[in-house]
Amino acid sequence: MTGHVLHHATRVVINIVALPPNAQTDHMKVGQRMIDTTVAAGVSSADGSYSLRLSRAKLRPYANPGGIVNMQAFAADGHSFSAYGFSVNIDRPVPAVTIRATRLWPAASRQGFPAVRSFLARSAAGSALARSAAGAAVPLIGCSTPQLITIYSQQWAKVGQTSINITGGETQQFTYVKGQSSSLGIAYASNDYSESGTESKSTNQTIPFDQYGDNATYNYDSEFRYGLYDTGECGDMTGPYDYWGGGKVVSAKTISATYCASYPGGTSPVFNTTTAASFGLGIPVPALGVTLSAQTGWDSSGFITYGMGPNKHNVCGHSGPPGDNPGWLVMN
Repeated sequence: MTGHVLHHATRVVINIVALPPNAQTDHMKVGQRMIDTTVAAGVSSADGSYSLRLSRAKLRPYANPGGIVNMQAFAADGHSFSAYGFSVNIDRPVPAVTIRATRLWPAASRQGFPAVRSFLARSAAGSALARSAAGAAVPLIGCSTPQLITIYSQQWAKVGQTSINITGGETQQFTYVKGQSSSLGIAYASNDYSESGTESKSTNQTIPFDQYGDNATYNYDSEFRYGLYDTGECGDMTGPYDYWGGGKVVSAKTISATYCASYPGGTSPVFNTTTAASFGLGIPVPALGVTLSAQTGWDSSGFITYGMGPNKHNVCGHSGPPGDNPGWLVMN
């Protein structure tokens, strides 16, 4: 795994942490701790870049349905830190991960991260080599095993969207299937609860939303709950606690899409969310006064079905062709 600590031009210790699968965390009680595991550690070069070895076999015990592993990347300089939540699919190449911090955030106490501070002082100043934990005994930053403080009430988040811009007997339907993952934002108090990456939660039920007709656009919503967690020196963090359930359909504005492919009359092509990701409008955490992102599209367990009616029509992607990476999908 490669990555970069954005806007940070000094050497920092990097920890990559794997979170337990949702089946272990969805039923946590207030006061319990999430037992996560540091799976890679190293030190960045002076410009903030890093390279770490990350084994798929080591990540497999933490996988959710569809091979999704929730992870966090931490960076610390001894007095302050930053964090970034992300998910990887262990059946696909692991992407580069950028810790998108415009600054490092203050630790929860004056003590900060003494082991990190000592390690950086002992190591060679200005070294451009990122060392592995096994090779250089890189210290743990110590923000793991977060303790659940509060469970907030459930909130609606968009998990799908369909749109038909023509009239002629066409149909549209979204199905949110058991095992489908939605990626929801996380945030730390030390960063004023500004979003710092995401964590994925999987539905444990199938919701076949109703089929709708032509000349309309719909958002499809389901509910999730957020929790507040104490992470020690990294302070309080809010993130998704569990998938609550339920379904709601909301009329939406027409979407513009120009990357089109033609489909014959009488057919009903199905588009899964690997290629037809539905990007959400966000999910509120009212107790903290923030709205965090919501995105569905990690695997093929949720899908869109467009019925062409008697005539051939185009299905168009907003950001790419229907068979590649369209973003929103529209029938024109």
